[in-house]
Amino acid sequence: MVVAWRIYHMVKLGREVPELPCDVYFEEAEWKALVAYSTKNPVPPEQAPSLREAIRMVAKIGGFLGRKSDGDPAQRLFGVAYNTWIS
Repeated sequence: MVVAWRIYHMVKLGREVPELPCDVYFEEAEWKALVAYSTKNPVPPEQAPSLREAIRMVAKIGGFLGRKSDGDPAQRLFGVAYNTWIS
């Protein structure tokens, strides 16, 4: 239940305040690993990406295509991707 609440709150916050840095929810090691995995670059940036960018990176792991007309990923898809990523 706690994971579901965290996913819901993270996605909702990413929609309401998308420019917020992702280190609000992700630890430094988590977002650096996520960026390195998503960009295929082993050297992560010094500054954390925005929460919206991090949510999209995680959602793409779960199958989100991120096309122009797709909008933001839903909680269910993000939840599947998040569980895949942390396990």
